This record gives sequence, structure tokens and C-alpha cells, in this order.
Amino acid sequence: MKAHRILGLLVIIIILSFASAEKKITLFTIGDSTMANKDTTNGNPERGWAMALQQFFDASKVVVDNHAVNGRSSKSFFDEGRWKVITDKLQAGDYVFIQFGHNDEKSEDPKRYTDPQGTYKEFLTMYVNETRAKGAFPVLMTSIARRKFDGGMPIDTHGAYLNAVRELARTLDVPMIDMAEKTRKLLLGVGPEDSKRIFMWLQPGQSPKYPNGLQDDTHLNEYGAFRIAQLVVAGIRELELPVAKYLKKDISELKWSQVVENQPAEWYGTPEAIAIAGNVLLYQRNTGGWPKNIPMHYPLAEADKKAVLVAKDKTDDSTMDNDATYLEMIYLAKVYNATHTVAYKDAFLKGLHYLLAAQYPNGGWPQYYPLVKGYYMHITYNDNLMVNVMNILKGVAKRDKLFAFVDDPALIKQCATAFDRGVDCILKTQYRQNGKLTVWCAQHDENTLLPAKARAYELPSLSGYESADIVLLLMDIENPKPEVKKAITAAIDWFKKVQIKGIRVETYTNAEGQKDRRVVSDPTAKPIWARFYELDDNRPFFCDRDGIKKYSLSEIGYERRNGYGWYTDEPQDAIKKYKQPNVKK
Repeated sequence: MKAHRILGLLVIIIILSFASAEKKITLFTIGDSTMANKDTTNGNPERGWAMALQQFFDASKVVVDNHAVNGRSSKSFFDEGRWKVITDKLQAGDYVFIQFGHNDEKSEDPKRYTDPQGTYKEFLTMYVNETRAKGAFPVLMTSIARRKFDGGMPIDTHGAYLNAVRELARTLDVPMIDMAEKTRKLLLGVGPEDSKRIFMWLQPGQSPKYPNGLQDDTHLNEYGAFRIAQLVVAGIRELELPVAKYLKKDISELKWSQVVENQPAEWYGTPEAIAIAGNVLLYQRNTGGWPKNIPMHYPLAEADKKAVLVAKDKTDDSTMDNDATYLEMIYLAKVYNATHTVAYKDAFLKGLHYLLAAQYPNGGWPQYYPLVKGYYMHITYNDNLMVNVMNILKGVAKRDKLFAFVDDPALIKQCATAFDRGVDCILKTQYRQNGKLTVWCAQHDENTLLPAKARAYELPSLSGYESADIVLLLMDIENPKPEVKKAITAAIDWFKKVQIKGIRVETYTNAEGQKDRRVVSDPTAKPIWARFYELDDNRPFFCDRDGIKKYSLSEIGYERRNGYGWYTDEPQDAIKKYKQPNVKK
């Protein structure tokens, strides 16, 4: 009797295990070499992005089955019988991610070429329809961008093939991840030089497979595949695909600022946090500063670590722009407080000396130090650069808990003095309009202290964004001087005067199937402020990369319209705080 019970229990366990296996989702990927599996022997650093996708999913629920192949187009993939291999295995509830285009463009090769409005759409339609016929879910994807720039701007190389996918997604009502747009934004953010880290750019001797080096602007290395896979995961979440519930909550999916600022205190002592701190140490230049736009929490391959070590002696990319150096120092302070590892304290102190050395005699800070010629030399409030730096100095000077490990009295005094000089600079640069104090420009000339131009679309102006955090910084000063109180009141008065009511900015899908921005009327909308106001009459304006002022957001081209923060509600926080009785006015 006991033996029968054991046998019955074994049968139930076997049945349940099969049932569990049947519930596992297969996510098939079809496409070209940008996503294909690669031979990783002989130190080959090339990877397809689909190779990196599995790590983002719970492997007990989702299996990524990558069928992408080097050199294939939507046509040749089918003609070679590769699609039949998938349809023979495809089950209800599975997914097929479809990304072709790179090789469909090869008009000189009849075996691969497809017409974007003809055969290209026909093959994609077939993949979609046959996937649906199996009860599975198709997802279309535009091609990832190649690394091609013109004047610092990423240039599209896929042409009509991108809109063909977008149009087809609307026609067939199929989910679509616009990887061309996502990768364009990625390239724009990192720029021409740093984008080499994503692609197969190798120095001689860096890889045994390519002893003479390589310059490939299409194919991805291990780090690049990881970055692109992250964008795919972001697309899955944005589309709210059912499979998204099986995505892991991975730290690498967060922004670097979120890792620095939003984790519980105890997390900064974990092995995961310590591993990231290793990257932060690695990226710190010998100047004491850090380069910008580096997600420090992304894993580094050994080849990448070697390249970062080689770059430690660089003196032209240490910066405080885009939260660089500031975020790294905050992170090191938190990890040191959790671990008391001396290396983190030493790196923080090195960064602190860097900030002190970078300050101008007039109290301002440039974007880069050592100085880099151009608008980078201006006193920079843009993106809260000076406010970030001064908050660290104030925290050290006031012995804030986060920075209490800084115990050298002379260094603490240096920080206090530097902060006070920064405040003097703020007071001197506050713009007078017809003799009346207003607010600040995003950058001021380092010699004349007047509002100054930065990039082509960042003209001399009054800033509705950066000025807000400057005012908040001034409000936090204990026992402020009369000049500081006067500056605060003048700025608050200006914010109230130029606030914009009755409109809001909304995101919508335009006729090309892209996410876009527009200004709409809304009598119930809360007040907002423009990023830029005219210096003489406070009229809001906008500007494209041609440097020509416009007075409507709709007049700005798609890229800048969606790639810059033209409106803000930041001054509302300053106005709200100003109303509090404990604020010195």
C-alpha cells in the first residue's frame, strides 16, 4: 500500500513537471548579424544583441531562442528555409521578434534585396501572419542605427526601410519597438567618440582575433550588445507585452542616477554595490574627475576594463557636466559609509580636491577641468552643474552625515570658502533687466559674467529651469546675507511674472508612428515655465540646431523638439518653499 502511494506521488510530480515545462514561453528572434549568435572562441569580442537578452528574463519562465543569422535579409532568411525551422517549433503563447533591414538594403544582391514598399513589407507581413496563425505573438522592430555622425548628430542610413516597418505595424496592428529611434537617441547621448565603445572598434593588439585592430560601425561588442538588449527590454515594458511580467528587476535597467540616489542605505554595502564601486574607481581619471555619460553600474568585459585603465591618464574628459563627478562622489561616499573601505574614501577625497582645483577665482565652475576650449569654459549653471558641486562642498563644510568621514579641518575650511565664493559668483551673475534683478542664464562668460551662448540651440537667455535650483540652494543658506535674501525675492518675483498658464505639453503618436511632443490648450493645467526667455522682454523662445530663434515648439524639428527639455515646472518648488515661514526673506 505504501509503495502504491509513493508511485502515485511520483506520477503526480512527473505530470506537474511536464505541465510546468509546457508553460514556459519561447521568445524567438529572427534577423541579421546585429542580433545573431557569434563564435566567441579566439577572444572574439563581437556579440549580437539577442545573445544578451536571456539574462533579463526569468529563465524558468522564458527561453530566448535566437535564430538570427549573419548577412540575412527578410527574403534570404525565408528562402533558406530558416523560417520553417521556427514555425515547426512555434507554440501558442510564444513570441517572435522580427528585425530585418540591414541586408534588405543591398540592391546589388538579388538574393537579399527587397523593395521597402514591396517585397520587404510582404515578407514581414508573412512572418507576422504565420506567427499569429500559431497563436503566438509577433513583434516588429526597426533596424538598429549604424554609427554614423555628421557634426555630432547621428545620421540615418536605413532610409525607407524604417518607415516601412512603422507603417506595417499600424496597418497590421502589431506591436513595434522602434529600435532605430532608440539607438539614435543612445548614439546622440554618448556622442561620436564614446559610441565607439558600443561597436567593434578595437585597437591593435586588443583582441587576438583582430591583431591589427578594427573599425566597424555596424556590429556590436559585448558591452554594445548589452546596451542594445537593454533598449529592447525597455521597449517590451513600454508596450506592456504580457511577457514583460517575467523580466527580472535588474539594477542595470535603472539609470545611474537612480542607483546612486534611490537605493536603501543597506544596499550600498552589498556585493552588487561593491562591484559597481569597482567600476567607479576604474573610471576615475588621474585628474580626480570622471568622464560623463558613463553608466557606472553596467558590467564591464575584461577588454573594456583594459581600455578604461589605458584612459586614466586622459586630461580632456574630466567633467562636472551631466552630473558627472557629482554622482560618482555621492556613490563612493555611500559605499564607504557602508563598508569603510579606504579606497572609496581616498577616491572621494581625490574628487573633492578636483572640484576645489576646478573653481575659477571669481567663484564659478567650468564644464571641464582641466579646461577645454570653447563654451565649456563658461561658468556653467546648465543642468545644475554648479549647484551639484556646491551641494557637495556645503555638505562637507557643514559636516553632513554622508560626508562626516572628511575629517581634515583644513580641507573642511577650504570647502566652506569655496562654497562662499560660489555664492558670490551667483550674486554677481544674476541678470539685471532694465536695472531690476531677475534670474540667471544657463551659462555665463567666465570673464564678463554676462549671459553666454553654449551649443547652437542654447542662446543667451534667462533660464526657467536652472534658475529654480539656484534659488533653492540660496534658500538653504543659514543666516543669509541681505544680498542673498534680495536675490531670492527677485527671482521668485520673476518666476511669478513669467509663469505660463493654460497650456501643457503632451506626448502623442504622429503620422509617422513616432512618439512626438506638442503644446495643447488646457485651462486646468498647472503653471509651467519655458527653458529659455528673451533677455530684454521675457518672451519664451525655442531654437533648433541652426541657431535661429523660434517662438513656437511646433517650429522646432523633430529631433530637438523631442530631445530637449523645453518646458519645466521646477520653479514651482522654489515658489512653494519661499512661502514657508522658516525661509529667510
